[in-house]
Amino acid sequence: MKKIAAMTLAAMLLLLTITAQAVSSSWIDETQARSFGQKYLKEHSGMTESDFQTYYIVDAWQSTLADGTPLWNIHFFGDRDDPRYATNAYIVYVHGYSGEFRGIDYPTVSNPVTAEFNRLREEVYKKDFVLWTIEQKYDFSQTFPQMYKDFEYLAMQEDTNYLPISDHLKQLLQYDFRLPNEQCISQDDAIGFAKEALRKAEKLNDEYIAEHYMNSSSFLFSYQFSSTGKLVWKIFFIPTPPISPDYGYYVEIDAYSGDTVGIIHQIQSQENPWALVYE
Repeated sequence: MKKIAAMTLAAMLLLLTITAQAVSSSWIDETQARSFGQKYLKEHSGMTESDFQTYYIVDAWQSTLADGTPLWNIHFFGDRDDPRYATNAYIVYVHGYSGEFRGIDYPTVSNPVTAEFNRLREEVYKKDFVLWTIEQKYDFSQTFPQMYKDFEYLAMQEDTNYLPISDHLKQLLQYDFRLPNEQCISQDDAIGFAKEALRKAEKLNDEYIAEHYMNSSSFLFSYQFSSTGKLVWKIFFIPTPPISPDYGYYVEIDAYSGDTVGIIHQIQSQENPWALVYE
C-alpha cells in the first residue's frame, strides 16, 4: 500500500508539473499586461508621480522575438509636451507568459542632423530644399555628410532613442552638389536649353511653360542618365501649384556643352514616391 501511495504521489507531482508548464506557456491577458506595463513605466522611466499621471495607454499588442520570446508591447503617450523629446511616447515590453519586465523604449530625441536641416529650411532659407540656391546646396554637401557620419558614431556610443533620419534627407546626402567653373555654361543658358528640350520632346511651348511651371536648379555630378557620370545642370519645372498626379519635369543639361543629357516627367505613383521631393 505504501508503494502504491508513493506512486500515486509521484503521479500527482508529475501532473502538477505538467499543469504548471502548460500555464507558463500561455499568454497573460491584456488587462494583466497593461497593469504590468504601468508598474514598469513607473519604476523605469524615472518620472515624478505627477508626470506619471499624465501618461495613458494608447495601444497594447503581442509580438514574438526571433528567439521565440513572447512579448506584450504596451504603448504609452503623454498629454504634456516635453522639450527634451521629439516624441512623447514610451513602449514597455512585458514577457507574454510571466509578466516580467523585458525592456523599455524611451521617447525619441531629435537627432542633430535633422534638427540642423530643419533649422536651415524653416528658419534660415525658409524654403524647401529644391528651391535652395546652388550655393546653398553646395554648402549643404560640404557639411552634412560629415555631420551624418558623426551622428552615426554618436548614436552607436549612446544609449539614446534618437529620432531616425528621414529617407528624403538620406537621399539628399548622396548627391554630389558642386559649383560651376568658368568653362561651364551659365544657369540662365542651362534653363534656356532645358526649355528647348521640352519644346522638342514634350511639345510644350514657351507660353505654356511660363504659365504653368516655376524653375529651380541644381548643379551636380550625376549618374542619372549616364553610366560614366556627367557634370550637369539639373533644371526643375515644378507646376504652380502642383497638379496631381503631374509633378512636372526635370531636365539634365551637360554643364560644358549644353546638350540635353536626359528628361524625366515626374508622375507621382506608388512606384515613384521620390517625385514629391524633386531631387
